[in-house]
Amino acid sequence: GLGPEAYWQAHWAYKADRRKDPLRSRFVNGLIAYERVKAFTNLYLVHFLDHRGRIYSRGAQLNIQGGEVYRTTFKFAQRGPMKGHERGFAWSLGESMGLPPSYDVRSRYLQEHSETIRQVGQDPLGYVSFWAQQKEPWRFIQLCRDWAQYMDDPGYTTGTIHWLDQTSSGYGHAACLMLDRQLAKFTNVIGDKPADLYTGAGLVTDARLKALLRDEEDEKRRQILQWWVDFKPSRKLWKQVFMPLVYGSTFQGMKDTISLYLREELSNFRTEEGLRVVELATVLASEALAVSKEVMPGVLELQHWLTQLAKIQMKKEFRPHWYTPDGLLVEVFHSVTTLEQIKLVLSNRTVRIAARTNEGAPMDPRRSAAGIAAHFVHSQDGAFLRKFVNHWAAYGHPISTVHDCFGTTV
Repeated sequence: GLGPEAYWQAHWAYKADRRKDPLRSRFVNGLIAYERVKAFTNLYLVHFLDHRGRIYSRGAQLNIQGGEVYRTTFKFAQRGPMKGHERGFAWSLGESMGLPPSYDVRSRYLQEHSETIRQVGQDPLGYVSFWAQQKEPWRFIQLCRDWAQYMDDPGYTTGTIHWLDQTSSGYGHAACLMLDRQLAKFTNVIGDKPADLYTGAGLVTDARLKALLRDEEDEKRRQILQWWVDFKPSRKLWKQVFMPLVYGSTFQGMKDTISLYLREELSNFRTEEGLRVVELATVLASEALAVSKEVMPGVLELQHWLTQLAKIQMKKEFRPHWYTPDGLLVEVFHSVTTLEQIKLVLSNRTVRIAARTNEGAPMDPRRSAAGIAAHFVHSQDGAFLRKFVNHWAAYGHPISTVHDCFGTTV
């Protein structure tokens, strides 16, 4: 009995809910893991390297690379004093709230709202409406609890892990490889003022849409441009659009990303004005791609350059490979796979079995070259952190790493 509009709204709401199933599964698995280890006060995490040199920790969901709700349950056994480090604490608190990347702004916020933060730390359940809206709500609670205990005891020490990460590490590596000063500033490789590549690229895209709107004569396209100007995309969308480009993403990939984002935002395939999501995505992807060539010139060529290098190596019968700055050999390749099919007929019932195999097969040049930029960047992230940890160990402070960031006590 549903009409077409109501049917599609219900359909997209259902699809959006289904996409959350993996999160639900991870949460349930995390609860099971927690029940198994909650009696232990100290846990020792086992780490391993993947083929690119990236470091991962074992431990189901209960590890520093798990979901936010579980990451924030971990603290170092070695604790550090809060007193004298309020500025660093303010930076972490501001990060969990999404405040502008400014020490002055974040320190001022902590000073002006010190009592509120203390009250949240003392009674989290009484302030759910306040902390639930933060950028990283569970991280925010963890820091509020630290602040509450520090206010009650100036000698309080904490093992809470405070994280610092590279801004858009993929583009940071690309900036260094190509000596691109503009991109280096956008990613905080150089410069004194904090920058955000994705927000910056989003602002440039927004300005481009407004400029196009002034001269656009086609009525339908004018409606689409106006819709995007009024919609004001969030940083979350800009990051989803621009981040994969350094890994060889295409226009189609950008378009699909925007379409999925809008379907979840609108729970429909049309806007209230009757504009189709696919039309909106096509226009924004086209203009965002043009901006990427302006803001990040040369980045799109990185994947092309690495692909050509891989092809040269494969022609010489080498697997595509390189060495990281700390001497790790990284090989990235795929073998040709064949599909083996078996058909069994038992008691008038047919059972079909299919399996892919690559045993003893030669390399697949196309698959080996695809996505090689992503592996290259990840290997650079891993090398940087390994060298950083080796240096840091001399100081005797605890340290933990996740891909392109590290954490230590306040």
